[in-house]
Amino acid sequence: MKRSLSLILSLILMLAALPAAARVTAAYVLSEENTASETWDATETTEATEATEAEPKISKSLAKAYIVYLVSTLYNQYYYNDVTEADYLYAALTQTIDDEYFDLDRSIKAMVENMDEYSAFFPAETFTEVIDNVRGEFSGAGIVMSKSIDDVMVMEVYADSPADQAGIKVGDIIKYADGQLLTGMALSDVRNIITGEKGTTVSLQVLRGEQMLDFTIIRGEVSVSSIENEICGDGEIGYIKLTSFTLSLEEFLKPVLDDFDKRGITKLILDLRGNHGGEVGAAQMLAELLLPEGVLTKVHYKDSSLNSDLKYTNNITTPKYDLVVLTDNYSASASEMFAGCVKARKLGTIIGEETFGKGSMQSIFRTITGSGIKFTFAEFYTPNDERIHTVGIQPDIHAEMEYTLPDAENFEDIDFERIGSTENGKGVYAMEQRLAVLGIFDGAPDEVWDEDTAQAIGKFQSYMNYAITSRPNLETLIALNDIDYTFYIEVDTPKQQAINYLMGK
Repeated sequence: MKRSLSLILSLILMLAALPAAARVTAAYVLSEENTASETWDATETTEATEATEAEPKISKSLAKAYIVYLVSTLYNQYYYNDVTEADYLYAALTQTIDDEYFDLDRSIKAMVENMDEYSAFFPAETFTEVIDNVRGEFSGAGIVMSKSIDDVMVMEVYADSPADQAGIKVGDIIKYADGQLLTGMALSDVRNIITGEKGTTVSLQVLRGEQMLDFTIIRGEVSVSSIENEICGDGEIGYIKLTSFTLSLEEFLKPVLDDFDKRGITKLILDLRGNHGGEVGAAQMLAELLLPEGVLTKVHYKDSSLNSDLKYTNNITTPKYDLVVLTDNYSASASEMFAGCVKARKLGTIIGEETFGKGSMQSIFRTITGSGIKFTFAEFYTPNDERIHTVGIQPDIHAEMEYTLPDAENFEDIDFERIGSTENGKGVYAMEQRLAVLGIFDGAPDEVWDEDTAQAIGKFQSYMNYAITSRPNLETLIALNDIDYTFYIEVDTPKQQAINYLMGK
């Protein structure tokens, strides 16, 4: 909606009448980080404030200038043409009066809310986490936790993380952190206690089986692997599942590809199902490692005269692998950029489902308050200039996951007389059979109760939102007994089709 010039001018006059100080949430250094890797710093001197004031202030003139800068930046760079400069300015200025203070963050947020669904405003306290997710790195203990009723269970321990080095294991139930009882505490509050700055420590007391163990973890940098890999097809095919495109991708992917090369593997399945995308630079790096050099995507800007090819270079002149890319309805953004490149340039075969259709590109930068803005500045098309946004990538071969009930014909009967028992015997075998079918127990089922059995029982209880006892209580035994008609097992038909396709080449 267009705003009248007189209304905009009246709002500017109201802004000019505001007090000389403005409320902000961080220091005065402005660092802009975007996909073009442009950075600049501007240090501003604010008016003197009394020592008793708890919050930093910025000058009224700087606040006004910054709004003008943002309005100009967003209007000139935002890809879609459905918002005018007057709309941005109106949204900003009608949100700036908060008693006697000038609320700059509220003003910025109002501008961003005029944009598309992929643009967003991040408060200062969460913006660092956003950047960490893009990088695939953060500082902390390196564990993934799940809450079940009153208990907090360790669901994953990142390799070589501080928690891994300290000896924390999957299935551990965290009872205390720095002396605070975690029972009944919200998971977000638990996370705030356990995470922290590099070099600081956190003390954990965990229940493992029937033992209460003490650990002291020195928090540090944690790199999160975004890949899973295996060798299949009688040793002829390499399989890589990529869960996200982070800047740390090469660190984990390169050793896997080197191992495949040593084994003489020339057939590759790249699984991008469920991959929502991430950093464009990571998509370029993936192309550099797997595909002959060339155009990854075509970038369309608001000013069409700036449209350009996004390329990558390497020494690969012919396809290195017989390549299959697996996609589904949740493969989005950078996943579609890569899959679109493979399909358009005929560098492999796409198997699976139509992708999500998110072909817009976002820039992320930090504002003067420490908060962050993400806004759409371009769309990317396939190398043959076909639109991806709202359209998606069609597979060459359509295949979907299938779901079936477990085959319980050979299951040992659950022994309901074993409630709470950890004695070895057929009752343990019956539980482990079912837990293995559900993908919770990794080993070969046997009649021996051990730590792996207890961890699997605990994980099952967490998934079911039962109290985590890591023991076969009545509700756990009933649920395990009923899995043959209450739980559906995934059958990975697309992956099997990819294996069959490559084995036939």
